[in-house]
Amino acid sequence: MLTTRYWPLFTVIFDLSINSLLYSNFSEIFLLSLVQGITEWFPISSSGHLVLFQEVFNIKVSATFDIMLHTGSLIGVVLFTRREIYAILKAFSKLDFNSSEGRMLTYLVFGTIPIIISSILLKEIIDIMFTNLLITGLAMLINGVILYLTKYSKPRGKLNIFKSMGIGVAQSFAIIPGISRMGITISTALISGLDFDEAYKFSLLLSILSITGGCVFKLKDFVFEEDSLSILLGVSITAIISILALRFLKKRLDRRSFYKFAYYSLAVGGIVLFLDILKPV
Repeated sequence: MLTTRYWPLFTVIFDLSINSLLYSNFSEIFLLSLVQGITEWFPISSSGHLVLFQEVFNIKVSATFDIMLHTGSLIGVVLFTRREIYAILKAFSKLDFNSSEGRMLTYLVFGTIPIIISSILLKEIIDIMFTNLLITGLAMLINGVILYLTKYSKPRGKLNIFKSMGIGVAQSFAIIPGISRMGITISTALISGLDFDEAYKFSLLLSILSITGGCVFKLKDFVFEEDSLSILLGVSITAIISILALRFLKKRLDRRSFYKFAYYSLAVGGIVLFLDILKPV
């Protein structure tokens, strides 16, 4: 059973939450961790939702806490895809790039190059965008349109280097708050002709490299805060919620239902733009 399997983690979270209630605002930590853990893996943009929730609830997230939230997501997806990761590392240790796992590693490397380049070149712009409701709202509308286009996609080929690079280029746009990493990578993969299972698997594995790179990229802004229990609590909650979200999506998500997330993205994008209009100058 899930609760038995993860009981030690739930116990850790309970202990940390009691301490966190004494030293910090537990509700803010829980809310942001919950939002990150769910929206990172649903195609609806975790960054967009974090911008929205920070604005609505007047919550300020430090660079350190943002890194920890993404670390929680990273732990969750690594645990969820541990068998695939082991198979890829095993192929790499044998320098076997002809097997399916070896080819997957090659595709992941090529797919990661674009976001590395864009993150380096656009760092200053990225920091500005994460405080802009107008950009976030417009990006969520664009995200919704891209998701809807998958309704007309049909499987017609396998993953290759060119498709992996195309998916990687699409992923680089996910640095914009409101553009979902999972949404745009799976959508691009489906539109390029991949079947849903292959598109979903590649997107998950690609996210591991990009989230890892993102955390490393932000390490210079890391400050070990006095309230370290809050950080540990955020990581733990985000990791467990991520695992639960990924398990749910594995059973429920397919090509026929994926495009329906467009309606949600469009609706939230409209709400964000409305809030931007109401925001005092």
